[in-house]
Amino acid sequence: MLHAAEEISGITDITDILHRLLVMMMSTLNCARGVVEIFDQEEHIFNPLLSIGLSDKEEEQWLEDQKRWLEPSGEHYAGFREQLVNGYTTLVSAEQCPEEADEFLNTMILAVPITHNSRLLGAMVLDRTSAPHVGGATAALLPEPTAFNVWDIAVAEGIAQFAGLALEQARWQQEAEIARNNEAIMRESNALKDEFLAITAHEFRTPLTVILAHSQMIARTLRKAAELDPGLRDKLNESSTIIGLQAHQLTNIVNTFLEVTRLNRGQISLTLEEINLVEIVKQAVAAQSTTSTQHEISYVIEPAEHPYLVYGDRARLLQIFANLLQNAIKYSPFGGPITVSLAQRPGEDGSMIIEACVTDKGIGVPPEAQEHLFERFYRASNTELSKTRGVGLGLYVVAELLRLHNGTIHVESSGLAGEGSRFVLTLPLAEGQIHH
Repeated sequence: MLHAAEEISGITDITDILHRLLVMMMSTLNCARGVVEIFDQEEHIFNPLLSIGLSDKEEEQWLEDQKRWLEPSGEHYAGFREQLVNGYTTLVSAEQCPEEADEFLNTMILAVPITHNSRLLGAMVLDRTSAPHVGGATAALLPEPTAFNVWDIAVAEGIAQFAGLALEQARWQQEAEIARNNEAIMRESNALKDEFLAITAHEFRTPLTVILAHSQMIARTLRKAAELDPGLRDKLNESSTIIGLQAHQLTNIVNTFLEVTRLNRGQISLTLEEINLVEIVKQAVAAQSTTSTQHEISYVIEPAEHPYLVYGDRARLLQIFANLLQNAIKYSPFGGPITVSLAQRPGEDGSMIIEACVTDKGIGVPPEAQEHLFERFYRASNTELSKTRGVGLGLYVVAELLRLHNGTIHVESSGLAGEGSRFVLTLPLAEGQIHH
């Protein structure tokens, strides 16, 4: 076995490794012919990888001969294959199948499974048959081939173990290479997306600024134009308002694109200060309450031994809670209560953290979507129920801003409409607070 390890040491080509191991097995066991078969896990069939001692024509005929026991079959001597597939070394000979002795006259084949962690990967097949492809009366005149003994089987199984390790290593390397390629493709794709977002956002920004400026100018002019027909003035005012609202909405999307690009490029810097998170929550709730008349937005501050102080960027923390509240409003199309709660509890390392929850009674988040909800451009499959359009970036921005604050976020939801969602975010208490 030490010789087998030395023989394949430093070799990376799987076919070369298996060829060397087969040569070693054949020379040790005094066999003139050998084949390595790879087991197809999906089709449950053996496919030849390489052979030694057989010409192309002989190999074709040899493989055809072995189909009688190596391929799935309803015939009773297919028990040879069943034994091999179950991971046991199989001896194919007339003695092993007396009921079909004529079929296997002068046949002496040893098939050793190649396995790793009890998983069948292939087989190494050695042939000591006196004269392959000869049957009938002629075969009866040939001398009986030398039988494989216990020592032969032990040596063959030992070498096959190295073959199993080699095949498994090749599979790992292949999967690692695929993963590296996919990662490189993903990085390139993300870079292209970021570049596209940045270019698109900048290109939209200038015309949007012009549209907003002109809509505001029209609104001011209409307020001063006393000679206009009141009905016409009302229609123009309504049109001007719609233009302004739509332009503001598009501006917000463009700004979000730019924000995502800066986050991905690591260009967001925080202005850190000690902040009372209760003030942030109150400001966010007050601001969003004025934009939604259908929802009852409130906050609950659980009494705590220590103030709700964090080190953070005031504007960014306000943005986090604003995004979460806007998300709750957007996906609670039929109204209902929305609550922001604050509490303190010990974290995994024992230090005290702030846990903030934004709870609604909206359409909920399906279980299969929850792990993807904070990815870029992701929208859950049930968002159509709210009839609300979006680009799937708001929660991604929240998660990234929390990460910059050493915080976390996850969602809890049954996925049933009306039962809503509970977004749970954590932030560390400011240093200097009492540790648990």
